[in-house]
Amino acid sequence: MDFIHLIRTDPEMADEFCYLNKCGHPYDFKIVEFDERNPREYMTISARGITHFIDDEATFMTVEEWEREAKMFHQLLDIEFFKIYKKWKSFSLWKRLMRRNMMKECSQVLNQ
Repeated sequence: MDFIHLIRTDPEMADEFCYLNKCGHPYDFKIVEFDERNPREYMTISARGITHFIDDEATFMTVEEWEREAKMFHQLLDIEFFKIYKKWKSFSLWKRLMRRNMMKECSQVLNQ
């Protein structure tokens, strides 16, 4: 976000662009050198827009569109359901597997 502010306000930076690698979630990127970029997935950012490269496919969007999507993504993460989703999913999977194993063991005991 600091780089976006810089390319908007500094006229000397208007023609500059950077390579970005994903760090964590979909809108968490780190500025890297060309040699350090992940060839499978990276982004380029400039005053004209952002290009997201995944394998051999490229998607372009303006900086304003990207910022709007990033803001909406962060707002979604603030919803309680999405905050606890990973824990809830893991617990549900564990509970289902435990129940299945218990039923299988009980079934074997009853069959014997």
